[in-house]
Amino acid sequence: MDTPPSSAARSWTWSRPDAASRTWHAIWTSPAETIYAWRRQDRIDQGLTPGLTSTEKTELAAANKHIAELEAELAIHRRAGELPGKVAPPKDGSRRSR
Repeated sequence: MDTPPSSAARSWTWSRPDAASRTWHAIWTSPAETIYAWRRQDRIDQGLTPGLTSTEKTELAAANKHIAELEAELAIHRRAGELPGKVAPPKDGSRRSR
């Protein structure tokens, strides 16, 4: 006789403690933590609690993204600057163009 899906799912979840804890955390803690985070951020935005306001967080995230883009561009330019020194000389028998 087949096991109903609900009890099969329960037995799988309980047989894997890591999966059970992730499931428990996802179902029961995330909404409450989100509400508390929203309330805390609202108090910061109102100036009642010290911390970065939503606007400051947005600006900081944009600045960090821009810095990462500039660092990537700099790495590309540094790599391109190294390439001319690594050009192989022409093979024997080839002539230099005029």
